[in-house]
Amino acid sequence: MFAPYCGGLPQEQALLKVLPLLQQGLLEGHRQVEGGKAHAFRLNWEPVRAPLSTCRCDLSFPNDPSLRYSFEVPAHQLVQWLMECSPEANTIDLPERCWQWILLEQDPLVSDAG
Repeated sequence: MFAPYCGGLPQEQALLKVLPLLQQGLLEGHRQVEGGKAHAFRLNWEPVRAPLSTCRCDLSFPNDPSLRYSFEVPAHQLVQWLMECSPEANTIDLPERCWQWILLEQDPLVSDAG
């Protein structure tokens, strides 16, 4: 059901790798920042089955428990973000457009020139 929203057949293998992660409801990783520092993060969400379902998410930082972001996104958007971060890498990080959406509340795919 997610394929039409997540790149279709060309992205099938990446999608199949992410679906078990979607059901786990947890991604832990590190966000690289200037100066080579990395901030540990934990992204939790309520597991969903349908791509258009609203997915409630919480982003927290273990080293700063007071810093927490709660938000909702369509499930297919979360799946796309998860497809872009490679769980096989040494350091897992969310894609830049995800961070922009969460922290700056702006979608880099939407232009304000209109």
